[in-house]
Formats: sequence, C-alpha cells, structure tokens
Amino acid sequence: MGTDLKVCEGGNEGKGDSFNWINEHDVDCHLSHCKPPLTQDTYTVPKKVGGIPGTAPAQVQEGAQPGNYSYHPDCCKTLGDPIIKIQ
Repeated sequence: MGTDLKVCEGGNEGKGDSFNWINEHDVDCHLSHCKPPLTQDTYTVPKKVGGIPGTAPAQVQEGAQPGNYSYHPDCCKTLGDPIIKIQ
C-alpha cells in the first residue's frame, strides 16, 4: 500500500502501489496526464465536504519504470505540475 497523495503535492510511490488521492479544496479536482505511471490517465477527486477531504482511489502500474512523472491537476495554483516519483 502506498502513501496517500494530496492532489497538489505529488509524492513517492512504488510499482503496483495503491493509494488515495486527497483533495482539500472546495471544488472537485480533475487530474490528467497520469498515465504512465498510473493505471488511469484521468481522475476526478471530489471536493471536501464538512471539512472532510474528498478522496479517489488510484494505482501505480505493476510495470512502472522508476523515475519522476508529472501530472496536471486543474485545482492547484502551483507553478508547474506536481510529480509522482516511482521508486
């Protein structure tokens, strides 16, 4: 099991890890360009409700190669896209 990832922060995962995207924003967050290394190319992570962050399950491909992979979240006000580092 991987570590849950906040949609705007990215983080480290291993081959085949499953994890949850975490959305602490007041709007749904749409993620794109997630494949590779993830098994899906797009995700919709629901907004937080009543102070509880929204979540969506995700999984790293079994054959994902080690490296840094960027993805695009439409709800983040960061410079550049976050990175998922596959170890």
